[in-house]
Amino acid sequence: MELSPDGAEYRLNTRFARFVNVPELMQQFRQMADIQTSEMLLLPVPKLKITGDTGTNVQERLIALHHIDAPWWPADIEQREGRILRQGNQNPEVKIFRYVTEGSFGAYMWGVLETKC
Repeated sequence: MELSPDGAEYRLNTRFARFVNVPELMQQFRQMADIQTSEMLLLPVPKLKITGDTGTNVQERLIALHHIDAPWWPADIEQREGRILRQGNQNPEVKIFRYVTEGSFGAYMWGVLETKC
């Protein structure tokens, strides 16, 4: 990407496609443009410490569940909501949201799930 000559927008840089020595040109461009890769920055990466054989429980402070799509089976809804409505959650009250577009296939699927229950 490069800035257009008038400075109003970005555009794909197609100038390098005309040259044969693209790797050398790109190396010079990187040096001139002061681009830093993750290897060059040498940022500290935190280590994940997992205790026990079953993993770490990170679902203790959930406050809301957002259903973006409708699953195929009622048991899938029960499993999703069971993750937030379970023992060990430190919030006594949680909210469950379902996002549905009226007249869409998602609305049809939520209707089918209601009849399956």
